[in-house]
Amino acid sequence: PLCVFPGLAQTTLGSGGLTLGSLVSTSTAISTAPSLGLGGVDFSSSSEKKSDKSLGASPQDSKALTDENLPPVICQDVDHFQKFVKEQKQVHEEISRMSSKAMLKVQDDIKSLKQLLSVSASGLQRNALAIGHLKMEAALELKNADIALRTQKTPPGLQHENTAPYE
Repeated sequence: PLCVFPGLAQTTLGSGGLTLGSLVSTSTAISTAPSLGLGGVDFSSSSEKKSDKSLGASPQDSKALTDENLPPVICQDVDHFQKFVKEQKQVHEEISRMSSKAMLKVQDDIKSLKQLLSVSASGLQRNALAIGHLKMEAALELKNADIALRTQKTPPGLQHENTAPYE
């Protein structure tokens, strides 16, 4: 009979009832499958190669195992990211060294300019309204001047009649 767990003996039904067998030590040869990591990398063989190379003690041998197995594109992206982080830290240090007085001054200048802009906008709106009124008054005066001109051209005998002159 096939046993799923070769280390366990089969259960037996004896005179005392149902009993589990004890662990049986068998001398079966267990084949060790290579330990594969991400991307199918065999870590055991890499570490053996590394220990063989460690006798030379060159600077390249001191690389971590993960650095050896990463594609160059990823290493390049990591380098770019590290440069970016370094630049951002420098910018952060420059900003933290700046005085807040200059920013407060600029903030006050912005407030005063906003206030001046508001005053100018209201003045502009008031002037636009005044221009509209002047246009209406000018149009009315042009109409009155036209009527006065017609009246002047009317013969003196007809000026006192309540009819408008014909043209």
